[in-house]
Amino acid sequence: MEEQEIMEQELQAEPEQERPMLMREALEAERRALEAEKAAFARQKLERLVAAELAERGLSEEFADFLTGEDEAESLDRVERFEALFQQSLKAEIARRMRGKGAPREPAKPKGISRESLRSMSAKEINARWEEIAGALKK
Repeated sequence: MEEQEIMEQELQAEPEQERPMLMREALEAERRALEAEKAAFARQKLERLVAAELAERGLSEEFADFLTGEDEAESLDRVERFEALFQQSLKAEIARRMRGKGAPREPAKPKGISRESLRSMSAKEINARWEEIAGALKK
């Protein structure tokens, strides 16, 4: 049964003098329910704002629930601090993983054309790459 139906049944069962008291209680309960709903709506709106800010900064929107504060200013301050700490942590982890090994390097590419590679080329290929071959042979 709904809360309103219960209140109506109580009103019918109570004597006339207690009805104003029950009506005030019913109104108060309804007001509390509306306040709770309003607060939940405001929280959802703030979480969407924080999620949009996180997305704009290239961070995961899943952190919005954790970073949402009491108001917009506090929430945006939390996002700012989180971004700074996250970037700092990320840099530290990258440095730790790269320590001692150096950055990964591409395999060495042959510089120009060697006499061995020239011997394995067809006449068409030599003609197509003649300027490159001539420059390599002069060195």
